[in-house]
Amino acid sequence: MVGIQSQLEMGSVAPDGSPHEFEEQSLFSPESGNRKMQAGHISEYGSVPGGFQPGASNMWKNVVYKSLKTVIFSNKLNVLIPVGPLAILVHILTGHNGLVFILSLLGIIPLAERLGYATEQLAMYTGPTIGGLLNATFGNATELIIAIYALRNGMIRVVQLSLLGSILSNMLLVLGCAFFCGGLVFYRKEQVFNKATAIVNSGLLLMAVMGLLFPAVLHYTHTEVHYGKSELALSRFSSCIMLGVYAAYLFFQLKTQKDPYIPLSEEGSQVGEHDDNDDDETPEISKWESVLWLSIMTAWISILSEYLVDAIEGTSHAWNIPISFIGVILLPIVGNAAEHAGAIMFAMKDKLDISLGVAIGSSTQISMFGIPFCVVVGWIMGQPMDLNFQLFETATLFITVIVVAFFLQEGSSNYFKGLMLILCYVIVAASFFVHEDPPPEVWFYKFGNSFPMGDAAEDLPLLGSFSSADGEPEQSIKRTGTVWTATAHVITGVIGAGVLSLAWSIAQLGWIAGPLCMIVFAAITLLSTSLLCDCYRFPDPEHGSIRNRSYMEAVSSKVQNSDKIDNSNSGERSQIVCGIFAEESLYGSGIAYTITSASSIRFEHPLELANGCCDDDGHPLRTGTVWSCVAHIITAVIGSGVLSLAWSTAQLGWIAGPVSLLCFAIVTYVSSFLLSDCYRSPDGTRNYSYMHAVRVNLGKTQTWFCGLLQYLSMYGTGVAYVVTTSTSMSAIQRSNCYHREGHKASCSYGDTIYMLLFGVVQIVMSQIPDFHNMGWLSVIAAIMSFTYSFIGFGLGVGKVIENGRIKGSISGVPAATAADKLWVAFEALGDIAFAYPYAIILLEIQDTLKSPPAENKSMKKASMISIFITTFFYLCCGCFGYAAFGNDTPGNLLTGFGFFEPYWLVDLANACIVLHLVGGYQIYSQPVFAFVEGWFSRKFPSSGFVNNFHTFKLPLFPRLQVNLFRLCFRTVYVASTTAIAMVFPYFNQVLGVLGALNFWPLAIYFPVEMYFVQKKVGAWTRKWILLRTFSFFCLLVTIAGLIGSIDGLITAKLG
Repeated sequence: MVGIQSQLEMGSVAPDGSPHEFEEQSLFSPESGNRKMQAGHISEYGSVPGGFQPGASNMWKNVVYKSLKTVIFSNKLNVLIPVGPLAILVHILTGHNGLVFILSLLGIIPLAERLGYATEQLAMYTGPTIGGLLNATFGNATELIIAIYALRNGMIRVVQLSLLGSILSNMLLVLGCAFFCGGLVFYRKEQVFNKATAIVNSGLLLMAVMGLLFPAVLHYTHTEVHYGKSELALSRFSSCIMLGVYAAYLFFQLKTQKDPYIPLSEEGSQVGEHDDNDDDETPEISKWESVLWLSIMTAWISILSEYLVDAIEGTSHAWNIPISFIGVILLPIVGNAAEHAGAIMFAMKDKLDISLGVAIGSSTQISMFGIPFCVVVGWIMGQPMDLNFQLFETATLFITVIVVAFFLQEGSSNYFKGLMLILCYVIVAASFFVHEDPPPEVWFYKFGNSFPMGDAAEDLPLLGSFSSADGEPEQSIKRTGTVWTATAHVITGVIGAGVLSLAWSIAQLGWIAGPLCMIVFAAITLLSTSLLCDCYRFPDPEHGSIRNRSYMEAVSSKVQNSDKIDNSNSGERSQIVCGIFAEESLYGSGIAYTITSASSIRFEHPLELANGCCDDDGHPLRTGTVWSCVAHIITAVIGSGVLSLAWSTAQLGWIAGPVSLLCFAIVTYVSSFLLSDCYRSPDGTRNYSYMHAVRVNLGKTQTWFCGLLQYLSMYGTGVAYVVTTSTSMSAIQRSNCYHREGHKASCSYGDTIYMLLFGVVQIVMSQIPDFHNMGWLSVIAAIMSFTYSFIGFGLGVGKVIENGRIKGSISGVPAATAADKLWVAFEALGDIAFAYPYAIILLEIQDTLKSPPAENKSMKKASMISIFITTFFYLCCGCFGYAAFGNDTPGNLLTGFGFFEPYWLVDLANACIVLHLVGGYQIYSQPVFAFVEGWFSRKFPSSGFVNNFHTFKLPLFPRLQVNLFRLCFRTVYVASTTAIAMVFPYFNQVLGVLGALNFWPLAIYFPVEMYFVQKKVGAWTRKWILLRTFSFFCLLVTIAGLIGSIDGLITAKLG
């Protein structure tokens, strides 16, 4: 199934009517080699009607076999065909609507694709004009068959929603995916398409929107005498007009104006009618075979459609999914999956005109042919099918057409346009998921959006015994209002923005005139309302049979009665004047309310309620939870260190490598367990940072030593993140180069420019005030870390499967001497040590937790969850990376180019690393910023440069508060980390040095010492001996890792 002009665009029929070959095959079509018929195949059919020679039965068998092979067995998608009978069997045996619905949908997918294939084959025998008509009839046959069965069951809402969904999915989802995928494949150029075709189709879509809009306007203005009949008549008239316009469009395109609609070549020029580059394509099945298969597929789709339609309502109730979502989203996407995938594949082959033929052309078919056709069929069946869609649906279609027309006006596309269209479709899908039709007594979806007429109307209860202004029985919900609800409405309507100006008004009038004017206006209002209350019923104010539901309706009734009495038209003029003043008053009230609301929101009260917005220490109310804490920890832990774990595992071997990872995980958890109990001092005072806790528990001397190591470690982590980010950004460029030029190409790119670029980004990001404003950044960074960890894990698994064996050895990568092996093993321990501990920011993270429950309990739970997740990823990435590459394991799993393909997945993983480290850099830098700025603020309390904030207001941005010292210091900090990274751009060695420096002093020694003081652990007790031994063992690991990493750094720099 393709669009209206697909016969020209896909190349199946040349503009002169002669068949020629497809340039490329669709994803869901058989391979070209299998689809070509033998030279004598066509000659076998000939003189005998039906295309077969009489005679031997073998010829019949041969023909049947070839036809089945071509149509059924050559298409992999046809494995879903048995699902159709299974749906019928499930319906008979169980009656489970949900299963029947899903199975019917899946069963229709291959039938719809084969129906389109049979239509293409038949079109090759008919020429472009008849081929275009065939596409108009069968191009969207699946949707029309489902719609006809729904019409037969009176489910007009399902008909409207499914057809509307087909238009929306084609225009937003299919076209968006085509633009996006084509833009990614051809990212170095803009793809072009025939703008003339797009403009004409956009015009037709706008006309279709107009055809849907006017019945809706007629319905919602309530001006028709017989409720629902006028809009039904208008819908039928408009449908006939739309069908006529569609027929004229086919004649215009296929007969009189063929040249403007010929597809563009890759260079942007039109393909000529006698282009020698196109090879002739021969039909794969005969004309009568095409007709036979067309009939079979249509009949089989019709059978499944009946079961599908019958199961819709039950599925909606069983799965608690709105019928609007089923009709607009599920039916079109699944029913046309094959067609949609084909459109995307053509875009990826730079044949964008064919993709537009599928997406926009199909939308034009449905809007100008499918919907009007269903209206006419409903007219024949006696069903009140009309063009009066719900206002929400009509507005959605109108906005969609405008947006797509805007995107098509340039005649070119790129991946960003596609992404925007896809996101628009996501918004539409979410809207219909939460959208529900009104209840049956208000809106009868089984009868369409008009109120039922004839026999159907007699079966519905009348909820009121009065009549509307037009004298017809009203169908409205029962009124339940009382005096008090009316009082509430009146007060809401009266007391508005005007009450805020009364004090000023009284001040201008004085103590006498001011209150007196208020009383006079109250009396006038009471008199006016008393008169107006008698106008609700007509002609008698108490027992009149006609209700005037609005001010305008009451005026209309009175003036019409006056005109009948004096035979004049003055009443009509009065009605117009009244309407102008009424609408002007309502419009002005809206402006006044907007001004008042904006003024109230802008006002900031200087007082803070202690219990409402502050914690017990006077700080802003903490709102962190276990899961936000987990996000912070994962962001801090799973960073650049994960990329070196495969190399570390390779140096240690299959036993020592995984065991080391598990040991470091246990050590990290013990460290976090000890440290989380140090957040509150014994008197309940909070220790807001690691340094604060050391100062309270261990004194100033150790605080100075701790601070030096802590901030040096954080600073070094920033350097490591600059190195890692630049390596990943460079790897993206190298990956694309290898993909274009081959894996043996010389693709060398420097990292300096990427380091500078990352530094500029961090200068901007570093202006985030503090940790409490970074929750969103941590969540994004955590998602990125999961993404590239999964990709690294998946690529490693894929490589192992490709190799067919697990590489590596018990002892790891061999070395020239035992000393070399020892240094490399120590460096590997340093890399693992860098990957795990987060003790230096643990208390800052814990300070974001709300209480109750107690912060230490929440922190311990968050630490256990985080370390479990982290260790799982570390083992997967390290072990599978080593298993994939063995002794050739690269130092950085995703940038060392052990993986070349799929290049786009490697690019995605490195992009995620970059996004993650943007957040990770800030996680480790913010404590340094807070310490330095706090120290300078205390040292120079009267300095305006240090303490004053300046407010700036930029267009389209909120007010920004800038501190000059913060701006200068943070900029210098980022610049210095970038400069050092440029001097020492050695990934594994830098990580090893930082890991060793950080591991024992900050992650082990200080937490153990603070725990002794906090819990008053006595010397030489069992707990004291155990923790001292634990600390000494970790000290040995730190020394070994530091020595090995420094040796590697010196070797790399001098070498």
